[in-house]
Amino acid sequence: LPDGTVLQAARSCPTAAASLAPTAVRGVVEEWAYVLAPAAAGGTDLTLVSQTDLAGYMPTAVTNRMVGPVLADYVRALERVTIARVQ
Repeated sequence: LPDGTVLQAARSCPTAAASLAPTAVRGVVEEWAYVLAPAAAGGTDLTLVSQTDLAGYMPTAVTNRMVGPVLADYVRALERVTIARVQ
């Protein structure tokens, strides 16, 4: 974007051609995006947006308890990879 903001987005493309392992949970990523924007004090502000439909494969209480830590791990992984590439 003109202000230097970068968007990275993804969405599932469900297909019957993809095999499903008996131990797998099949979900659909409705929305997934990173927004990387220049921070006023320098550096980058990161926003992660995620909406996934697990189609009832997991109880809502379990899903809600797991989502925050999993998304935080994605952000930490992105930070680790970025720092390693800059150094």
